[in-house]
Amino acid sequence: MDSSPDHPRQQLLVDLVEFRGAPARLARELAEFPWDWEGEPLAHVVPRDVRRVLGGFTNGELGEHEVEAWADAIEVREDLDFEPPAVRSAIHVLANPLLE
Repeated sequence: MDSSPDHPRQQLLVDLVEFRGAPARLARELAEFPWDWEGEPLAHVVPRDVRRVLGGFTNGELGEHEVEAWADAIEVREDLDFEPPAVRSAIHVLANPLLE
């Protein structure tokens, strides 16, 4: 991702995807922007993002609630792209542990 965001919420999205801050705080800040998004994705969720978060969980750096909050904050965002499609499935499982 380009280090100079083209859109004001792009840096917040990158920070959220890369877990550079509390997901709840970043989600609150993103809530200041309209929910609907019709442009190109502002950030991409890729396998390394999921691996990073799962690694943090495995290493004890992140708790299950933090992982769930992270996935929940990004699961249905229209301003994010999930590539490959299996990443979206992984995020769904992490965001909904009681269902899965």
